Amino acid sequence: MMILIGATAIACPLYMWIERETDGAVSWSGLHERVLSLFHSSDGQGGILEKIAYPCILFFPLLTPFAATWTIALLPIQLSARRESLRRLASRPGAAAAFSAGNTCILVIAFFFINFIFLGPYKHNSHTTSVSFELEFLMSPIIIGSSVLASWMMQLIGKRWRANSGWVDRLGRALGVFWLIAGAASTGLLILQ
Repeated sequence: MMILIGATAIACPLYMWIERETDGAVSWSGLHERVLSLFHSSDGQGGILEKIAYPCILFFPLLTPFAATWTIALLPIQLSARRESLRRLASRPGAAAAFSAGNTCILVIAFFFINFIFLGPYKHNSHTTSVSFELEFLMSPIIIGSSVLASWMMQLIGKRWRANSGWVDRLGRALGVFWLIAGAASTGLLILQ
């Protein structure tokens, strides 16, 4: 349990960095302003569906830093929770979601840092780098959600789906469902922009 608390502590500054690099485009205050504009806007621009869908869709990418650190933290918890064979561990959907999403999270974070090292820090005054960072940030749940979907489809096709009732497997399944929904929400957010 302490690993998850540490993961949350890592996610908070990571979220603040993302909010700063996107110039507030991806932030809780931006979501709050969008929701307030639903009730105070009478300009007639855009359909009501778009006005309601945008804040709902934006909610999931805002949770991405927290879900990413929890997913990575779930990897050692999955391995140390029980002394099971790797074959049995791989048949649990929570473990499969944690391994596929965790490894993909590590690759996505490595990609962010490689971009940061070779291309330099994202400039606050340049609109193109902010848009580029926002696009990379919105693409990450799509990539991670796709990896969870692929691992679960392989389990279903191979008839290896054996869910466990333990909290570790349930948390893995919940994070897997989050990544699927966040990937769909990010896709919708990219379409609406």
